[in-house]
Amino acid sequence: MPLGHPTRHGTSRRWHLLASDASLAKGESIHQASRNPPIAGVSRMTQSPAIVPAQMQVRTSSLAKKLVLARFNRLSAGMIEVTEHGQISRYGHGEHVARIQVLDDRFWASIMKCGANGAAEAWVEGWWTTPDLTGLLRMFARESEVQYALSDRAWFSKWRSRVWQSARSGTVDRAKQNILDHYDLSNDFYKLWLDPSMTYSSGLFGGQNLSLAQAQKAKYARMAAIADIQAGQKVVEIGTGWGGFAVYLAEQHDVFVTTTTISDAQFSYAEELIQSRGLQHRIQLLKTDYRELQGTFDRLVSVEMIEAVGHEHLHSYFRTIGQLLASDGRAAVQAITMPLHRYRDYLHSTDFIRRYVFPGSCCPSLAAILEATAETSKLRMVGQSDFAEDYAQTLWHWQENFIRNEADIRKLGFDDRFLRFWKYYLSYCEAGFRERSIGLSQLAFAAPGNRTC
Repeated sequence: MPLGHPTRHGTSRRWHLLASDASLAKGESIHQASRNPPIAGVSRMTQSPAIVPAQMQVRTSSLAKKLVLARFNRLSAGMIEVTEHGQISRYGHGEHVARIQVLDDRFWASIMKCGANGAAEAWVEGWWTTPDLTGLLRMFARESEVQYALSDRAWFSKWRSRVWQSARSGTVDRAKQNILDHYDLSNDFYKLWLDPSMTYSSGLFGGQNLSLAQAQKAKYARMAAIADIQAGQKVVEIGTGWGGFAVYLAEQHDVFVTTTTISDAQFSYAEELIQSRGLQHRIQLLKTDYRELQGTFDRLVSVEMIEAVGHEHLHSYFRTIGQLLASDGRAAVQAITMPLHRYRDYLHSTDFIRRYVFPGSCCPSLAAILEATAETSKLRMVGQSDFAEDYAQTLWHWQENFIRNEADIRKLGFDDRFLRFWKYYLSYCEAGFRERSIGLSQLAFAAPGNRTC
C-alpha cells in the first residue's frame, strides 16, 4: 500500500478525482463512476473555463506561467526543459535535464493554484506529459526550496485541504469508507498488475535478481522470522489484503490464523482463496475493524496497514496490539515511515496521496510509533530494519505490469484519466522511495514476558 512522499502542497478540490457529478449523485462506486464519460464541471480537477471570459483566461494563464517558470528557474539539482507551442526553453541549473511538454495552457494556472497537487491534477486531465515521469518527480523531490515556493501561492487551498483531511481521519465508519474507495475498485483490476499472490505491499529483493513473486515470498518469510512464528501458535493478522500472507502462514508454518479486513472485495477474494486451499480449519477470516478484535494470540503480524490508521489513531493501534498479544507474545509490523524532520510539515499538509489515493492516511515517523507504543502498551521495540529501495523496485515492477496490461485494464471499463491517475500514483511513490523522502521499515515488538530477545 504505497503512500507516496511528503510535500507542503494542498489542493482546493473536495470530490474524488475519478468520479463525475452525476456518478456521485447516484451513489455509484468509484469503479462504476470511472466507467462513465467525464462530465463538465465538478468532474474536472480545475475550474471549468466555460464560466471564465476568454480574455481573462489568457491573462490568468500568462501570469500563472510567469510565476511558475520563475520558480522553475530556482532549480539547482537539474534543469527542466519545457516544450509548448513548438517552443523549447530550459530553466534551472544542473546537468540532469527533465523534459515536459505542455499540451494545455490550463497547466500553469493549475500549478499556481494548487502547487504539486495542481501538477498531478493537470497530468490526469492530460494537460502535460513527459517521457520520464518518475525521473521528473525524483528531481522535484530533491528540490524542497522550489516545492515550497510553488506551494506558497496555494495557502488557501492548503487550509481547505487540512480541514478535508481531518474530516477523513480514521473513525470506524470513516476508515471503512476510505478502504472501500481504494481497494474495492475491482479485484480483476489488481490481478492485472500485482503478483499472483495479490500482495499489495513491498516485496523484499535483498539486492538479488528476484522476480516480483519471489520478492513477496521473501518478505513473508522475513516477517514470519521477525515475529518468531512457530508451528501450532495462534496468529492474528491486522489487515488481510487479498489473503496471501494468511495462506502462507497457515501452509508454511502450520499455525492458526485469525485475519481481518474491512474491504468487501478483499474479503470475498480471500474467502474463496482460503476455501480453494482447504484452509477453513486453519484460517478464520473476519470482516471487522481491527479495534473490535477480541482474544489472546501468541503472535501478531500487520503489513502496511498502519498507514491507514492516521496519526490521531496510532495510540489505538498499538493499544490494540498490546491487548491482543499474550504476555510472552511478539509482533511484526511493516510500515511506510516518514523522516522525523519532515513529520510536522507532513501532518499539516495534504499531498497527492492523502488527497486522492488514501484519504485519512498517515505514514508515521519512527518517533511517533515509539511514543504511541510507550504511552499505550508495555511492548518493547526489539528490532528495526529499513529497505526503502526494495519498495522502489516493487513499484517499478507494478508499473511495468500495469503498462503491459493497459489494454486489458481498458477492457474493464477504465478510461484515459483513470490510467493516467494510476501511472502518476505509481511514479510518485517510486520517486519518493528512490530519493528516500519516505522509508520502509519492518519492526519487531515483544510483550513484557517474552525473553527470546
